[in-house]
Amino acid sequence: MMSKMKTGMYILDLIVVVGSALTLLWLVGYIQPLVIAPVDGLVTGNASLVFSFEKADRLYISTSRDFSDAQAITGENEKISLSPGTYYWKVEGLGESEIRMLTILDSVALEVRRHDGGIEVVNVGSETLNVEVFDNAVKVDSFNVTNEDSVISSGDMAIGRKQ
Repeated sequence: MMSKMKTGMYILDLIVVVGSALTLLWLVGYIQPLVIAPVDGLVTGNASLVFSFEKADRLYISTSRDFSDAQAITGENEKISLSPGTYYWKVEGLGESEIRMLTILDSVALEVRRHDGGIEVVNVGSETLNVEVFDNAVKVDSFNVTNEDSVISSGDMAIGRKQ
C-alpha cells in the first residue's frame, strides 16, 4: 500500500514538474517581442523605413552593435528616417528581441513640382545631383542641387544625375 502511494506521489510530482516546465516555455515565448519588419540584414536605398513589431514598447536604433549610442523610440510601427550607414536595432517590452542589422545606401531622388510657370526641383535623396532643365525638349538650365535643397527654374522637365 505504501509503495502504491509513493508511486502515485512520484507520478503527481512528474505531472507538476512537466506542467510547470511547459507553462514556463509558453510564457517565455508569449512575452518575447515579435519583430515583423524590416528584415534582418536589409540593404536599401530608402531612408524612410517602417519598423513593425508587437509585444514591445521601445525601439532602440544604434550605429554600434553594443548600443552605446542608442536612440530610444517608444510606440509601435514607427516610421523613421535614417541617414546612409549601417544600423543595429532591437525592441524591448517584457522581453527583448534579437539584434538586427540594416544598411541604408546613398539615395538618389529628385522631386519636380510645378511653380509659377516653371518648376521647382527638390533633391530628396542623400547625394548631390547635377540637374538639367528642359523646356519643350530644349535644355534651358543646369545646376547642382544638394541634399534637401531646392532650385526654381523655368522649364517643364528636369533630369538629375549623381555627380
